[in-house]
Amino acid sequence: MLEHQKLLLANLQNYPDLFAKELQKSVKWLSPEQVDELYIWLKKNFNQSFHQDAIKVFIDYSRATA
Repeated sequence: MLEHQKLLLANLQNYPDLFAKELQKSVKWLSPEQVDELYIWLKKNFNQSFHQDAIKVFIDYSRATA
């Protein structure tokens, strides 16, 4: 499931709203370890992108639900 989410997010990189929604779904579907892996992948691949706000919300939300 993690690889699926990575592929999906990579394909949605030009659609900020959909990108953010998929990040939220990821927290529900992935294990805490996979969420950590996804966060590392996001930082590596989207570090200087306009998705920084969505990534911050994602990590804050994932920590709140853990």
